[in-house]
This record gives sequence, C-alpha cells and structure tokens, in this order.
Amino acid sequence: MDALTGHFTTIRVLGEGGFGIVKLVKSRKDGQLFAVKSFKQTSKTAQALQLAEKEIALLKTLAHPNIVGFHGMGFDQKERYIILEYCAGGDLRSMIHDAASQREPIPHHRIQSIFCQMLLALHYCHHSYKGLRQTLLHRDLKPENVLLNAAGQVKLADFGLAKVMANGLTVTTSFVGTSGYLPPELVAGQPYDHKADIFNLGCILFELCTLRIPDHALRGVQRAREFLLPVGHSAQMNSLVPMLLSIESSNNNGAPEHHLVKSPCSCAATVKVWGSIR
Repeated sequence: MDALTGHFTTIRVLGEGGFGIVKLVKSRKDGQLFAVKSFKQTSKTAQALQLAEKEIALLKTLAHPNIVGFHGMGFDQKERYIILEYCAGGDLRSMIHDAASQREPIPHHRIQSIFCQMLLALHYCHHSYKGLRQTLLHRDLKPENVLLNAAGQVKLADFGLAKVMANGLTVTTSFVGTSGYLPPELVAGQPYDHKADIFNLGCILFELCTLRIPDHALRGVQRAREFLLPVGHSAQMNSLVPMLLSIESSNNNGAPEHHLVKSPCSCAATVKVWGSIR
C-alpha cells in the first residue's frame, strides 16, 4: 500500500487540470476530510511542480483563519502531493456563476462578510507576514482562488504565483495574473507592489455585486457609470468599489483604499462598519 492511500481513502475528484488533480479524501485514522492536490512528475509538468514546491514552502509559514490550512505533503508513485484543508462551500466563481444562472443577486450582507474576510487575509499577507520586514503578494487573486468552508468562512488559496519581497519595495514587471483582473501597472509594464492585490480585491467585490467583470477600458463619465452598483447595495459599498479600482490613485501611496489594509485598526474599523464577520 502506498503512502497516501495508506492514510487516506479517496472519496471523489474535486477538480482536474493540466497540472494534476485535486481529490477529496478521508483520513483512515479519524475520518477527517481533506483536499489533496497531486502533481505528476513528468517533463511536461515541470513548471507545475515548481509552483507546487513554491506553494508548499509558503503554506507551511502561513497561519490565518482566512487562509486555507496546510496539513502535510509527500511523494506517492512519482507524484508530489499537498494535503490541504477541505473547503466544502466551493469557491466564489461557483457562487457567482450560480447567482448569474438563477438571476438571483448575492445578498448584500453576504458580500460584506466575504469582503471583510478577504481584506483580513490580505492584511495578514501584506503587513503581518514574518513581521514588518517582508510582504507577501498573492498576485493571482480571483474568484476561483477564494474558497469557502462548510460554514461559509472565506479561505484564500492557491499561492503558487505568490511572491515574497522586502517591505516597501516594488516587484519586477513579471507578467502574472488573469485577464480582467490585471492591475493597470502590470498591463502598462510598470513595477507594482501589494496594491495590485487590492486592485484584484476591488475586481472581486465588483463581480460579487454585479455578477460580471468590470470594464477597465472606460474613462470619465462612462467609467463612473460602470462602477454604479445595482439597487440594494449600501452607500459605503458604492464608494468603496471605484476607490479600490481607481487607476488615478493606483500609484498614490496615500490613496484611501490602501489604508484599509495598512493597519489592524483599519481592518477592525471596516468590520465594525459592516457588522461582525459571519
């Protein structure tokens, strides 16, 4: 019996792609459920394995209630695998897709809760990771990479493209991310920092509210109209979305959106304004 199946029983496949496969497994010892990401070791998957090793190294150092938990790693029949916390609630992409298919908007209070939890996770990455000396950039924040556990708690996942840098420095113009969620600095080939994650946070917030990706090409009055949210969202939410997605303020260190994750007090104030995290 190999190492993985010796400790776990496979229940079903959760997802599959060019990199490998994600399975739901149950511990033979205590019945606890986990998600196992497996990467085949072949010449075609060398890059995926490289990202997997990078993700493993980072996840081992992360400890936050809104970041997916790391429970182990290993090799099994020429495969590299990572054992992660199982998030039974799926991801935000599925939530958005289901809401759009049913033509039912996501409740305002639920969006508030999700946003606050993502904000707290990013604050930890940007300002609490290994103290004040280093900043962790996620660099691929999108609905597919924001998971939910059975209780609906947000779990930020997929740190394969993340980058650790000295606090206060900008990173190179390496082109990573997903179309529609790329910040203006990256599209223009300029250096960027943790504010790129904040821009992505704004994209997710907009999509949760409108069930579509924002059109970043619009300017002036058209841009202002683009960011108007549907009826039912608060004044705070309507002011927050354009603030997070503001191209004009993206290079301004004093921009109000960046103060949201600059200190624990800012996060606490946000949670206080929008209610306790569910």
